[in-house]
Amino acid sequence: MKLRLLALAIAASAAFSASAAPIFSLGGYTGGYSIKMRGYESFTGAGFSNGDQNYGVLKVTSIVSSVGGSTLWADGDGGAEITGAFSGITLAGVSIVNLGGGDFIAVLPSTGGTASFFINPVGSFTAAGGFGQGSAGYAAAACAINTNCYNGISNVAGGGSLLDVAWRPGIVDNLGDTTTVLGSYNTLSSPDTGTASGYLDVVGGAYATMFDTNGIGRVNSSAADMFANNRFCPPAQAGCLPAPEPTGDWQFRIDDPIDGTVRTVSEPVSLALASLTLMVAGIAARRRRSN
Repeated sequence: MKLRLLALAIAASAAFSASAAPIFSLGGYTGGYSIKMRGYESFTGAGFSNGDQNYGVLKVTSIVSSVGGSTLWADGDGGAEITGAFSGITLAGVSIVNLGGGDFIAVLPSTGGTASFFINPVGSFTAAGGFGQGSAGYAAAACAINTNCYNGISNVAGGGSLLDVAWRPGIVDNLGDTTTVLGSYNTLSSPDTGTASGYLDVVGGAYATMFDTNGIGRVNSSAADMFANNRFCPPAQAGCLPAPEPTGDWQFRIDDPIDGTVRTVSEPVSLALASLTLMVAGIAARRRRSN
């Protein structure tokens, strides 16, 4: 009987490990970090109009420490990659100054917005077609455009959740401010250049405890977990892309450093395996008592 229970535990552990996402780790680091990433995004509707929504996908290239800039995690570490999808960032209160000759400067405040990050086996996103899928990547994953769901990101065998976040109101730190993302767009630069920034709260995911630290203080509102500072430009314009890569039908290429603080916690997979071991031990103890 003991041998059968031991075999059950080993088999269950092997099955769990085979189906679980790769383990994410920052090597026990605690403190400030910056998430480096690249991605693509588009707007629903005509773009830069009130009510249009911003959505897209991204891939994390590295996570570095805030002091010294040492690399805490790089793409491929532990056989893993981190990708994500964001949606629902709704333009509200857009202001555009026309400068003549087709040039303009736009101020782009938004409300709402969520993002989901996934940890998958390295190479999954590239194998699925990467950013080159464009909007078709949503349909390929059996989900709708402008959702946190995308082919090679949210539907990967052996992958799973890393983190869910939501943009929080009050980007200018005024009481009652509903703006979650404050953006701008300038056609006088070459290429055209946009920026967007906002504070983020961790709302879920397998590694939520690690990142839900309230490490970014605010004056007029409660502390936030992260601060995102998005830069974007049209991929068709010279100077926007650092290197050739398929862009699909996306409107903009993005770079999104996200800053925050992290605490050291037990890994979710390790906790699950520990719970499994305790469960099997409990079954064995009950059987001994009944004999």
